Amino acid sequence: MDYLFILIQSLSATEKRYFTRLSTLQTQSSVNQYAQLFNKISKVKKYNEKEIKKDFNAAHFPQLKQTLYKKILQALRMFHASEHFENEPNIHLTNSKILLSKGLVDEARKEFNRAEKRAQVGSLPFETAMLFREKNFQNTRTISVNEIQERLKNHDEFWVDHVKALENELKYEKLFLEVELLNKQFEATRNSLEKRNISDFLQNFLLINEKSAETVYSKILFNFIKGLAYYLNSDFNYCEKYMITSIELLESNPSYINQKEDIYIRSIANLCLVQLYQKSEKFNDSIAKLKNYKPEYPHIIDYKNYLVFVLEIMYCNSNSQFEKGIQLIKETEDFTNRIENQIAENQEIAQEKVYSIFQKITAYLGNNQQKDAKKLLMEFIQKKSNAIKEDAFILARVLLLFIHFESKDNQLIESEMRSIVRFLHGRNKLYLFEKQILKFISNMLEANSSSERKVIFSQLKNDMANLKNMDLEKNAFIYFDFSNWINSFDESSITEERSEY
Repeated sequence: MDYLFILIQSLSATEKRYFTRLSTLQTQSSVNQYAQLFNKISKVKKYNEKEIKKDFNAAHFPQLKQTLYKKILQALRMFHASEHFENEPNIHLTNSKILLSKGLVDEARKEFNRAEKRAQVGSLPFETAMLFREKNFQNTRTISVNEIQERLKNHDEFWVDHVKALENELKYEKLFLEVELLNKQFEATRNSLEKRNISDFLQNFLLINEKSAETVYSKILFNFIKGLAYYLNSDFNYCEKYMITSIELLESNPSYINQKEDIYIRSIANLCLVQLYQKSEKFNDSIAKLKNYKPEYPHIIDYKNYLVFVLEIMYCNSNSQFEKGIQLIKETEDFTNRIENQIAENQEIAQEKVYSIFQKITAYLGNNQQKDAKKLLMEFIQKKSNAIKEDAFILARVLLLFIHFESKDNQLIESEMRSIVRFLHGRNKLYLFEKQILKFISNMLEANSSSERKVIFSQLKNDMANLKNMDLEKNAFIYFDFSNWINSFDESSITEERSEY
């Protein structure tokens, strides 16, 4: 998709108005071609460059696009200059330099003092350090010997304090990347190595006590990181605790919400998720908070609304309201398809989309729409396996195998079982949950009577119930609740003679 079209589509209404006013001031509208191109692209829903450039000089069209692109970015920088609190010290510093160059020394000093104050109020160690360095070289010609001596006196002490704060934030940013990497590898611990990795990660001295986080930003990261790590370990009570604190810190420092909006939205969504798993009544308040939050930019609005869809269909499925879930799928079909199709085929499939697919499948199966469930599941599996998180890929294949069995697709079962076993052995991922599902299907295919199959099926239901209470094995139910689904089967249908064998 064209980069310029995407940029223009991402602009908020106020940003578009600001750009239009600015471009009108800069050039006469009769000759302002980049403004005309902006207006034309703004009005189309689908980009067609061949059609658009008919009204412009084709030979110079690439340069015109580049000019418009640069002008939009310039306008956005001006529009948001004072909006982001970490920009404020830079604005005052720039003012100070301009005034100093004009010989207005006292006014320049006032602007510099404002810059220092904004950096201090905003707890901005990087900007504070930048200003301190600048101060060492500004005004040395006009300040007194005593002032220079005072700066020398405070120099080492300043750097110890502020560089330490900056270093502290950088360390938490590294931990943030590390927990994100763990989350890219699995959604919940399924083996002792994964559990040990989470445990070792949480033992990092920076994560043991919040006092280690020295700035507001570090504290926000501290709580989000711990919340996510505990979620990966299925410690939902701790996850809830730290996500709530992360949200509270952001809301008590609203300027950080603008800068870390992704973390704010994810913190609320993660809180909703664990409250769903805990069947907590607090879920309704949390999802209402997510719904009521109003991002400014279209792509963030889409992301938030997509999370709301996923959480709402999960809520329907967790309460066996499958028809309501199907209705939700139909009502949001155009929107969810647009969001899910934005992910390029060669990229990793976003975790939100994985949840969406499994929840749609849950609703279809719960509503006896087996063909729809199977179609969606097969499309998901047919994506490149390296584009899907491995735990989701494995559980999708196990679920498809069980659907083949339940629907008596006998020709596919044996070859698919051999394929899955080879795949799981090759990756050392054949855990108790997978073993019991495979054992059940194998035993059912070999059983000689309906009464024998009833015993096998009864054993499976007991096994699934036990697994849901076992450490590590219970995490196989994160994406799809096999136990509830299996308990919903018509026993006479699942245990009847399979004559094809």
